[in-house]
Amino acid sequence: MNAMTDVVVITGIRELHPNSRRLVAERVQALCDETSVMVFGGAIGVDTEALIAVGEYSGSGPPQRVVVVPFTLRHQPAEAQRAIRYHAHVVRELDLPQGRSAYLCRNDVMLERATAVNKARKSDQHSLLLAFTDGRKSGGTAYTIKEAKELGIRTEIVTVGRLRP
Repeated sequence: MNAMTDVVVITGIRELHPNSRRLVAERVQALCDETSVMVFGGAIGVDTEALIAVGEYSGSGPPQRVVVVPFTLRHQPAEAQRAIRYHAHVVRELDLPQGRSAYLCRNDVMLERATAVNKARKSDQHSLLLAFTDGRKSGGTAYTIKEAKELGIRTEIVTVGRLRP
């Protein structure tokens, strides 16, 4: 990206293969100096790896880090809680009822930030969905990619390895 991006929403698989961690870190860090805000989902896997990578970025202007969790922080896995407490600037706890729909609602809330920026700026060039996927056509990452495209949010898809086949 050459121009400043106001919001980058990051989504991806939970079962991230260790060999793909560096790819995730390099890609999100490459966006840090050109991004005002990064929004993460707060799950283990891509969300946690990306949050840590951005938090450890030592460039000229690390972006604000916002984490959206479907329930409360204490409901997140211990690994994710540690990363969020250490690296997030803002944590938005949705405190939704348990169930799969809570995760999809969380993803919708993440995309709302990008949609609002695009509407305010009257352009789809001010936000980006950065999706790390193993190519599956179902699940939360696939859902979020589909929703972002329908909302007119620029989408970049990066294929990563999955821990379990």
